[in-house]
Amino acid sequence: MTDAAHACPACGRELEPIHAGQVAFVDGRFVYFCSRDHKTEWLASLAPNASNEVVTAEPPPVAIAAPPISLHDIAPVSGPPASGTFDEEPRSMPIRRWAAPDDAPASLRVDRASTRLPSTPRWAVAVAYAGGICGALAMGVVLLGPSADAFRLPLALVACASSVVYAAVIAPRWLARSPWALAVAVIVASGCAVFASATGAPTAPPLASFAGVAAASFIVLCIAILRATEPVASARATILGSLDVSARAGTGIVPCAEVRAGEQVTVSEGDTVPVDGVVASGEAVISPWLDAKTDVTRREGMPVVAGARVLSGSLRVTATWTGADRAFVKLLALPRARAFASAPMVGIATLLDGRVVAPVCLIAGGVAFANGASIVESFASAAAAKTAFANPVASFSLVLRNDRGHLREQQNGVVHRHAR
Repeated sequence: MTDAAHACPACGRELEPIHAGQVAFVDGRFVYFCSRDHKTEWLASLAPNASNEVVTAEPPPVAIAAPPISLHDIAPVSGPPASGTFDEEPRSMPIRRWAAPDDAPASLRVDRASTRLPSTPRWAVAVAYAGGICGALAMGVVLLGPSADAFRLPLALVACASSVVYAAVIAPRWLARSPWALAVAVIVASGCAVFASATGAPTAPPLASFAGVAAASFIVLCIAILRATEPVASARATILGSLDVSARAGTGIVPCAEVRAGEQVTVSEGDTVPVDGVVASGEAVISPWLDAKTDVTRREGMPVVAGARVLSGSLRVTATWTGADRAFVKLLALPRARAFASAPMVGIATLLDGRVVAPVCLIAGGVAFANGASIVESFASAAAAKTAFANPVASFSLVLRNDRGHLREQQNGVVHRHAR
């Protein structure tokens, strides 16, 4: 809709601003015209200083920019840049791409050997392999005929004992659950085999073979968990060890765990930032996170995270997050199962592995008993269902996948404070 305020002042024709042929800004308001001639005629009738057609002053000359530098013209970087050479924060420094490994800054060389996890004792490994072999033989001796049935139960018992011992040794570091909860099927199967053999039940040899197979499969599961988890656990320990540094606070050099939020720490060239915080004063070129591939400049008011290494200059940082609340430590400081327990898919998988299988085992044992099986055979059927379905493969796989993804994102400077 048009109004008088949008009429052409030269001819009085009503105009919509969007369809006006010409426009001028006079006395703090826009004036719309039908054509350029009407605009020129109306502006000429005003005072000369009211016209917006005033010739402006000549702009200052523009300096000729230097030609762009090709990536092939960049010399290899042999060390950290000198202090004060950056006028603004660079997007990326080609340290990793062009520098020789021995010439990379100290922030890019993490001593991973100092945080290696203790390996599994050799005797425990020997016990595991012996148990696996015995479990396989408990099933394989059936090929030798009835004369070899006497060897089934001893082999099965050796396999069951070996599996429980091996799980108990590696459980504190590698398993998210108690080894007794995971080995309950093996224990029940061996108990059924012993009871059947003691009572002279005709199903004693098959139950002994089943106990051996259950023990062997449990050992294979533990070895698979161990091999899949060890690299991730080693990486977690490396990060935690690299961030366990001393802090130069107002009271002197103290462990980083003793720094509280609000306190200030000072970091200079070669130091690792011990806390998450905000730069209070100073300017420095830093590697922004542990083992980062880029270097950036930090000045007053800019954030820094624990694990950043100062390559040149010095900073005074006001701590905002300390200890286990630091961004790169928040999830790593928790046990793996607790760190990702709140992840939706992990919660569903844990529910399936832990609670849904119990009714399945009861149904399997009940169906066997309803079809004429003895009490011992019914318990063995329930143990078979537990062996087949209750191994925590689903929940373990999802926790491991989340853990790997979290570590991979940390390498690129992305952190999460909780699993969700």
